[in-house]
Amino acid sequence: MIATILRKKGNGIGKKKPRTAIPIRRSEVLDQESIQPGGFIKEAEGPMGVFCVFEDDGETGYLYIYKPNGGIVRHLHVYDRSIHLPIGEQDVRVEWSVDLTKCGVFIWDKMRGIIYLASEREGRVWLENRDTPGIGDLEWLKGFPSRG
Repeated sequence: MIATILRKKGNGIGKKKPRTAIPIRRSEVLDQESIQPGGFIKEAEGPMGVFCVFEDDGETGYLYIYKPNGGIVRHLHVYDRSIHLPIGEQDVRVEWSVDLTKCGVFIWDKMRGIIYLASEREGRVWLENRDTPGIGDLEWLKGFPSRG
């Protein structure tokens, strides 16, 4: 199984620049310095070797589509860590829609972000705390086995 670690590239003035993917083997994830204590990666294999990946690096949470030979195809920023977001690996699930056109991330059993490959769109509800509502639009949720 292949996963990725996203490394932040700073610009010297405190703003984040786009991240770059470094392919690694799943067994190497725990040895990566970019994953802070409490960070984790979850993935689900999709069509033709494409992966839906959620990464919490201890500071931010991102959902992305990854191709082992093509890197990150699309990404979606879901949250920034805070004292109001004690998210653990057990709280997160990534899932593909049954037709494999969308991937999404469930956090605390609510859909929080979706990347729609067929339409090249993304949707999210910015996660601020456990009570933040999930995505409620039935068209976006259509096709996911666990609607949240």
